[in-house]
Amino acid sequence: RHPYYKEKYGKESKFLAYGADVHEDYDVDVLKEYGLEAGGYFIVVARLEPENNLFMAIEGYLASNQYGKHPLVVVGKTNTPYGKYLMERYGRDRNIRFVGGIYDFRKLNSIRHYSYAYFHGHSVGGTNPSLLEAMASGCFILAHDNIFNRAVLGENALYYGSTDAATEMLDGIDQAVSAHKKEYTERNLEVIRRDYSWEKLVDEHEEYFKWMLSQRKGGLQWFHPFSSGRYRLDAAICVIFHRFGYDRAAVTGAGRQTAIMADEYPLSFEVHDGRMGRVAVSGYF
Repeated sequence: RHPYYKEKYGKESKFLAYGADVHEDYDVDVLKEYGLEAGGYFIVVARLEPENNLFMAIEGYLASNQYGKHPLVVVGKTNTPYGKYLMERYGRDRNIRFVGGIYDFRKLNSIRHYSYAYFHGHSVGGTNPSLLEAMASGCFILAHDNIFNRAVLGENALYYGSTDAATEMLDGIDQAVSAHKKEYTERNLEVIRRDYSWEKLVDEHEEYFKWMLSQRKGGLQWFHPFSSGRYRLDAAICVIFHRFGYDRAAVTGAGRQTAIMADEYPLSFEVHDGRMGRVAVSGYF
């Protein structure tokens, strides 16, 4: 529980983490599509926005002894203003490869998995899904040094907080890979399995929803303090709906609004994105 929400909004809160799946179905042949070789490139996967510190990673790479040895692959849409700036500044360098967004997760996980090392420059927003996915893909992670990344990675990453620090880190990356890559990646996989597996997190979501249902009083409508009575949930909630016996079609038909009943608990909900399983819920608890 976080006292900030109690102090600011007068509401108790519950931390429910995001999750990631550990996969074993990596396909090295995917690399051919991008002209890459296993263990032969650095990668960054991010929205191309300033707070994700692409400039720091790229400039650190350009000044390092890895420039020209292993290319830096940048995965993310380039049609943002900052993405266009990065493309204009670095897009003609054959060692910095902007490949756009990759939305086939099997491909993306394979490209992550076979990288020499993975830059994670995110500096805001708490636990980042792409960081968990990189950990779950067995990446050797080079992380921007901030409290959010350290809270998740602990000692199982190399950290940089400036362009010079990124350059120094890359100058010694071959030794670091030999000394730490196997140990750090194995530890991060264990963290994902222990703390961030979807099976564990679905159970935690389910228990929290059971608790909320137990708190209902006399048909009083429950309101999320930030969303005027609608509570945005992630894909894990779809699994919870199934556990409670809700109709499958109701949680997969995008754009429909449906009233459903499980046991004695009525809920109404609207599916915003059936493909991703993202829903908004309102009702009487």
